[in-house]
Amino acid sequence: MIDFASKSVFVTSCEAYSEVLSRMRERMALSGYAKSTIISYIRSVRDLMEASGKTPDKCTEEEVIGHLNDYRERKNMSPSALNTRIFGILYLYREVYKDKKIRLDIPNPGRGKSIGDILTQTELEALFAACHYPRQSAVLHLLYDTGLRAREVAHLRLGDFDKKNAVLYVRYGKGGKHRVVPYGVSVVDTLRAFYEVEKPTDYLFEGNRPGEPITVKSVQYMVREAHRRTPVRKAVHPHTLRHTFAVHYINNGGSLVRLQQLLGHAHLSTTLLYLRYAAIPLRDIDTPLDILRGRSRKRT
Repeated sequence: MIDFASKSVFVTSCEAYSEVLSRMRERMALSGYAKSTIISYIRSVRDLMEASGKTPDKCTEEEVIGHLNDYRERKNMSPSALNTRIFGILYLYREVYKDKKIRLDIPNPGRGKSIGDILTQTELEALFAACHYPRQSAVLHLLYDTGLRAREVAHLRLGDFDKKNAVLYVRYGKGGKHRVVPYGVSVVDTLRAFYEVEKPTDYLFEGNRPGEPITVKSVQYMVREAHRRTPVRKAVHPHTLRHTFAVHYINNGGSLVRLQQLLGHAHLSTTLLYLRYAAIPLRDIDTPLDILRGRSRKRT
């Protein structure tokens, strides 16, 4: 169970407000949401109740929108921060109150989405070569080989690997969703070298406390430490390796729909962002009619 005991975000001025937050927290925890997401969503609902003076089930949609607009103006919030607030409140209504009708349509203009830097093959090799111990190598190779998120890598268990089919099971990914992701031959060698040294028994990467996995911060530190020892001037984080995996997957002829499944995206529109960074070779192919008739154009 996720420990929230020290988080002031759950402190409210009214017992009824605390009950709402408790219901929401339990629902999100059971659905497998990350601790950071739960806290962000809880904060948005708490602020709504404290500002309006009532629980959300007694607020009209206009009152909720008014609160969000007022909060955006007073705090000078970024579009992404406002979206987090909207998603948090929507989660309460739709998943806890089971009210599917509320929309919260708020104009939220912002910059076009960017995925940041993509690493070249040379930069990747430099990053991998900068790993100084087996655990670090295993973490970085897994991030790039599978496109998993930092939290997903941190929470991998030995039982999540299906050696016969060369796939691993991502349990409780973002939004509490499960998916199956293949892994390559090269990463197996890295994992074997790691296993020979650490011999984990449950979680692949065991944390400092018995029976617990490493933290997301540990994954971030391993990436940051390796990056520091390279000449690569680009910003490099765990998500950089996920983005690089996605772009390289497309460049190598991978399907966008399959990539959406591998990354665990809820919407294909999110996956389409990677097309901006892809360098897909322009290949002439036979037309469908020529294929049907068994004919082919001669090319030089």
